Amino acid sequence: MRAETAAAEEALSNVARFFEIVRAQSDLLADDRAVFLAPHLATLIDAGDDPATADLDPDADAVSVTTLHKAKGLEWPVVFLVGLVDGRFPARGRREQLAVPDALLRGVFPAGDAHVQEERRLFYVGMTRARDVLVLTHALDYGGKRTRRVSPFVLEALDLPAGTSPATRAASPLERLAAHAAPAGAATAPDVRGGTGEAADEPLVLSFYQVDDYLTCPLKYKYVHVMRVPIAPHHAIVYGSALHQAVQEFHRRHARGEVMSEEALEAAFEAAWRNEGFVSREHEEARLEAGRAALRRFREEQLAPGAVIPAYVEREFAFTLDGDRVRGRMDRVDVIPLEAGPTDGVVGAEAEPIIPVGAEISGADVVEATLPLLRERVVITDYKSSDVRDPARARERAKESLQLTIYAMAWQAQTGHLPDAVALHFLESGLVGTSAVDERRVEQGIADIRAAASGIRARRFEPTPTYMACSWCAFRDVCPASVAR
Repeated sequence: MRAETAAAEEALSNVARFFEIVRAQSDLLADDRAVFLAPHLATLIDAGDDPATADLDPDADAVSVTTLHKAKGLEWPVVFLVGLVDGRFPARGRREQLAVPDALLRGVFPAGDAHVQEERRLFYVGMTRARDVLVLTHALDYGGKRTRRVSPFVLEALDLPAGTSPATRAASPLERLAAHAAPAGAATAPDVRGGTGEAADEPLVLSFYQVDDYLTCPLKYKYVHVMRVPIAPHHAIVYGSALHQAVQEFHRRHARGEVMSEEALEAAFEAAWRNEGFVSREHEEARLEAGRAALRRFREEQLAPGAVIPAYVEREFAFTLDGDRVRGRMDRVDVIPLEAGPTDGVVGAEAEPIIPVGAEISGADVVEATLPLLRERVVITDYKSSDVRDPARARERAKESLQLTIYAMAWQAQTGHLPDAVALHFLESGLVGTSAVDERRVEQGIADIRAAASGIRARRFEPTPTYMACSWCAFRDVCPASVAR
């Protein structure tokens, strides 16, 4: 499980990618033994589904080499389309395509070579992946006996007459020799940062889970975010994910004025369910029933008199700390208008001015306000599927939550002030633990993020095993540093 070089990390990532493919394809087979799986994989390769390497981290500061098909929907600042010569793009000599029965076709298709038309569409896809700079390249010599002509697609894109040859020149003997030289610095692997692909002086892009994994154990962070070692599905993750998706759907519809029935809410829960990671069928059925009961209780709470409809659900955020980007998504944000009494002329460092809704007044006017005034109370909530039934424990969990602290920091970055409170809503018990937010808590959150960012940037991935952390770690059975085996 150790990888000391970028090349070794890439090899491990490719092994992990292979096992992901094996697991995905084995689900389609009646028997997933190797003797049945191998022919199936060979058929996929013959059909063109042959990924050679693991997918590149989209946030990595590196050159991404990909096919035009896989580039759909992506974008880069600079894009090079290479090998744009006639006979390669569009390609020639392709095998006969499968004939599609006329009864299955709808509409009128353009006349002409369908293959060339499809290749032209792919060329357009490639060109439009560039945000700032697009470079189209071709060469006269690809090692064959004859020189090559530029692709007709390039001429079309540049609005040049057919048969035009853009200015080119033959390579000199020295240039042809230089083409066989080893690339400069080939013996030294590039220094990329774990999980983000950033160089030592480049900003990182971090989430709460990355920060938490690193602070828990740097080696765990490396396994998850650098090597991307696949993790077997765990029943707690399946259960929590399905609950979250059902709750999100309820809030989205509720915000539109639609109240989901119990049957619809349970259907959303079951639609998000995966039967993976459970000890037995009985275990899975028990967790399904526990989830249904939790959602019924949740629905009653949300429809009770005085209940508040969230202002935001799954609100995304990103803010900058020391040049690094911290991003994520808040489960729920409540913005609650509150009625208050007059200010009595008290405005100071510890008092927050209370301003009438819609009023346009200066700071001096606040001191003189005597009418009943309104302010807003902001509470950010994260849903948890764990079963916590002690109110004191629920409040302590909310107070200690780095995740909620990061949410509070994000709200401050977006609005200029901290939320009034943060909360953990434990769905199985219906218990809500609430905690206030102050500057001391934010300062500790900043220190935690800085500690994780510093270690990741320096590639410090030494294990920090503890019995509790190792007991819950997905790698406890293979990690050489685990103390829980």
